[in-house]
Amino acid sequence: ASDAGELCFWPFTLLTQVEQVVDFVGAGIPQLVSSVSRVCPRCDIAITPSAADLRLLNLTSFVCTSFDSSAGTDSYPSRDCAAENKIWASKPSIESAPCCDDARLVRLSLELMGIASLPDAHFADSASLSAAKGRPSEELAR
Repeated sequence: ASDAGELCFWPFTLLTQVEQVVDFVGAGIPQLVSSVSRVCPRCDIAITPSAADLRLLNLTSFVCTSFDSSAGTDSYPSRDCAAENKIWASKPSIESAPCCDDARLVRLSLELMGIASLPDAHFADSASLSAAKGRPSEELAR
């Protein structure tokens, strides 16, 4: 709990409404990982929907990650998150991943991965997603 006695997280098992799950994914997860990054700035953090061995994953496998990952290697060097986030925010894509320290980029990455996983969803880039959402791509990265 926080100093004010409020829950600092949303217990997933208590979510009973679709709107609550949407809030958890859209706000809870991004807030959680960006908060961990602030509390433990030297910790490497990553979110992936994959249950595969880390050695099989590359940046397209992650929602966000503070370390680099190339399939087929055991090397996971830390990323320069300020630079990487700036690059990713300028052209959000499922072809890479932002670091986990910026909640708005984590949320956007979750959204992109979710839409890309929908049947018949062919959003190869943020411009296609923007057109589908009816808003310019620069608004998505804000």
